[in-house]
Amino acid sequence: MRMANRITSIIIFLFGLAVFIGAQKLDYILKGIPGPGFLPRWVAVLIMVLALVPFFKSFTKYEVEEGQPFNSSEFKNAGIIIGSAVAVMLLTKLLGLSLAIGLMAGAIAKFTGPTSWKKVIAITVVTPIAAYILFDTVLGVPLPTGIFGF
Repeated sequence: MRMANRITSIIIFLFGLAVFIGAQKLDYILKGIPGPGFLPRWVAVLIMVLALVPFFKSFTKYEVEEGQPFNSSEFKNAGIIIGSAVAVMLLTKLLGLSLAIGLMAGAIAKFTGPTSWKKVIAITVVTPIAAYILFDTVLGVPLPTGIFGF
């Protein structure tokens, strides 16, 4: 695991570096407020710093040797989350972002663990309402709408 952690850390660090370099093309401050390059730069710095943690930890005695770091249920959960995210991208134009996110949250809640249908329905209903209130009402950012008008 030591070598795998080192290689993965280097790859993630290089990804963060590429994002940081790409963000240099965007304005950091625009008209006295954070510009489009502000967030990507700081996220890139955070990615690079966090990538160094397992890299340096791999040189210490605190590195734990594991035989198999992932089990099948973790791969299943990752597949469900990635599949749900892809479904949101495909369904947003048809259903609207709020409804697509609500369906995604409900699907993730149901298929990643033992969740009752009562909780799944509550999550599926509350999530799009909360997204609408947060983005459209509080932040003033309209979300893409679908065939139902929301």
